[in-house]
Amino acid sequence: MKIYTIEDLVNFEKDEYGILICPSGDYSQIKSFDEECVFDEGCRFGEGSSFSKWCSFGKWCWFDEGCRFDECCSFGEGSRFDKWCSFDAGCRFGKGCRFDEGCIFGRGCKFSEGCSFDRWCKFGEWCNFGKCCIFDEGCIFDEGCKFNEGCSFGKQCRFGEGCNLDNNLKFENITDVVVEVLKIDRIGSRKG
Repeated sequence: MKIYTIEDLVNFEKDEYGILICPSGDYSQIKSFDEECVFDEGCRFGEGSSFSKWCSFGKWCWFDEGCRFDECCSFGEGSRFDKWCSFDAGCRFGKGCRFDEGCIFGRGCKFSEGCSFDRWCKFGEWCNFGKCCIFDEGCIFDEGCKFNEGCSFGKQCRFGEGCNLDNNLKFENITDVVVEVLKIDRIGSRKG
């Protein structure tokens, strides 16, 4: 796999919209991509890389920990993200993408079927998940998230108001989805 540096980017061609076209390769030496880019399949990116909005990545790309993506980036199937990556609003992910612990997603991100998420991932409001997504323990979902059939959740996941599963089941609060809940009722002198 060819290793690219920041100097190589000036020789890459741009499409009719001014978007930089990047071939497959190892981009782990470059920490920041300040313009909109399109990357081919199987690209590799180093720890803490940063990408501007509207970047697009082919299938099977791999991102080391702590990568940061601006709004509306799109990722092909089978992409892999190490821990603590963060994504702004409106990012889209292909089938079977994998996310390590602590990834953070902005509002309205969309995930295709079979994506898997390690523990402590956090999702902004109105995120949408395809069939058979898998969530490890402690994931947090803001309001209005939508889950399609076959999704599974680890212990202590938290759901915001109005989250729904397969358009039928709505989670108004945590007691709707967790088996072990301590509920204290009619406490105090007023039995409130």
